[in-house]
Amino acid sequence: MRLFYAIEFEPAFRKMLWEQATCLRCQVYGGCWTCAEHLHLTLVFLGEIPHEQLDSYCEAMRQAAFAEVPFKMEIAGCGFFGRKEAVLWLGICNPAVICRLAAALRAALRQKDLAHDQKPFQPHITIARQVNLLEKEPEWTDKKLFYTVKQVSLLESIRENGRLVYRTLLRSNLGGS
Repeated sequence: MRLFYAIEFEPAFRKMLWEQATCLRCQVYGGCWTCAEHLHLTLVFLGEIPHEQLDSYCEAMRQAAFAEVPFKMEIAGCGFFGRKEAVLWLGICNPAVICRLAAALRAALRQKDLAHDQKPFQPHITIARQVNLLEKEPEWTDKKLFYTVKQVSLLESIRENGRLVYRTLLRSNLGGS
């Protein structure tokens, strides 16, 4: 099972986010654009996890989510990782609270001695992969978007009929609400 913890967005917000991000399409060329239903913010990538360890990963997420409270996230600006065949992303204006949530998840994983990706956390929402940038850096709308984060999810990444699909295995409310 290929798993990760993430902030999932409600369908109406995903649609609005995707529509706002369309202004970036004319600023880059090529690439594989994230479809609206796949927009999310990865908190911790877990990787390939044996099915028999699933309960432990669920419990670690519940433990970390219970200790945090809902918060408002501001999405504004864009950027990219790499120059050629880059990852294009939307930025987070108040990353400290999201970083705290990601750190709480990692701490719960370490406490249970569970494997997870050790790369430094950089909060972002991937809009497209393998894009090629034009002469200037892409610019996103000045409109700021806000989203209230109330829960964290455990997602499985699978291929169905050649398409990438994210399947929600568990959602835990922040603060136990």
